[in-house]
Amino acid sequence: MNAFDIQGIIDQFVRAAQGRELTSCEPWDYGWSQANYRRSATAAITHHGGASVKLQPIAVDCFEEACGALLQLQQVHQCYEVNEFWSLAASLVGRLPFRSTPDELATVIEQWIKSVLEPPDSFVVLPVANIASLDNVFHIGLLLLGHFDQRFVDRLREKVGRDVLSHMPREPWWMSPAETALDAAGPPPILLAYTCRTQLERAVQDAEEAFEDLASIALMVHLDLDALSLFSLRGDANRPGIRGLVVDRKALAKATERNLQVSREIGCPVLVDGIFGQTISFRWYSEDSFPLEQLLIPDAKRSVAERLLLGSTAVDRRLRVAARWHAKAHWSIDLADAVLALGICFDSMLAEQGPSPGRVLSERFALLDPDPNRRRSRYRQFQTEYYPARSSVAHGAKKRSLNTAFVRGMAREARWVFQRIVELTETLGICTEDEYNNMYENLRWGHSPRTNGLK
Repeated sequence: MNAFDIQGIIDQFVRAAQGRELTSCEPWDYGWSQANYRRSATAAITHHGGASVKLQPIAVDCFEEACGALLQLQQVHQCYEVNEFWSLAASLVGRLPFRSTPDELATVIEQWIKSVLEPPDSFVVLPVANIASLDNVFHIGLLLLGHFDQRFVDRLREKVGRDVLSHMPREPWWMSPAETALDAAGPPPILLAYTCRTQLERAVQDAEEAFEDLASIALMVHLDLDALSLFSLRGDANRPGIRGLVVDRKALAKATERNLQVSREIGCPVLVDGIFGQTISFRWYSEDSFPLEQLLIPDAKRSVAERLLLGSTAVDRRLRVAARWHAKAHWSIDLADAVLALGICFDSMLAEQGPSPGRVLSERFALLDPDPNRRRSRYRQFQTEYYPARSSVAHGAKKRSLNTAFVRGMAREARWVFQRIVELTETLGICTEDEYNNMYENLRWGHSPRTNGLK
């Protein structure tokens, strides 16, 4: 069957629905994404009124062919998580009325397919953890961040054109007055709102990825993170993330004031018994939140973040990947892990499309320096320090020269490369891989444009 034969897809779903029969087996709609389950004797789908149905073997064939054809359509494959789509299709077939005629079934199925192929934008709202208090509602790219107050609700309504929070089937904790009263001593929780074309689980994944990209890029646009007390190599306890999946350190610290037993979860007393007798030390992580708003001041830094969040050029993709790997290094606690992540970060920015030898990376690292007199020393720095360190770690060797200062210096150079590439590609209007490669050729021959830099 042709993937674009919509009538053929409808007919196959109708045959699948006609091959249903009631069963006493427990329904598991999501399980229909797995071939071994949907072809098992216990496979069942939810019907109505607590009933469940199963499909005859020939009906399973029709169901698989219809789903497979839809999943070949680009708009389906791009908008839905594959396993979840199988579950949605199973729920459709399971809930169709038994007494409907084939034409009536076809009408319902056709409407369902139309809604699947032409869905409205999804809207995702979720709480985030470890973000420093925001002065304003923060709108960047497709993201809206702010404390859950009237200002945020108003901006939300303005963004999506309707009051999406007024008809909730079940109120999340951050909307419950009883729940938020526990945080009365501090500002309301910070929420992330995201709009996208993708649906359901894919929409949630895209929202999480966009938030991670924003936090990663925010780190990359500041050369001197130490000046903001954003010291790397201290672990990811304070890393921004989705609240509830990532622990919010400030919220946990507040909880200890109400319940002393919680204090056991934010610090660890360690007993050491040795030649100097018994000692007890106390270990803990700070409650310092990630200063997202501060990192994106002034407007030039925010503009870079917005460009990379929304951009789809080859250069934008390179820089987003580089920012993620730099963030992995920043939040790492192991020096070797950080060096390996930074090596991939440099690869993302400097490598050619295929595998690139260290010489190419070193040369491009050097060519980015606007002062030709410094390029020789920068080439040597990358070729004799950064590339060997990454290679040693990647091949399992112990790099004894690794220390915190070396790794932080390597990370600082990665941020400098990132910012220099942003400046050059913005000035020269570079988008494609060919243009990006030609940029280095021009730098090699002395064509280095003036740039303003990220102030």
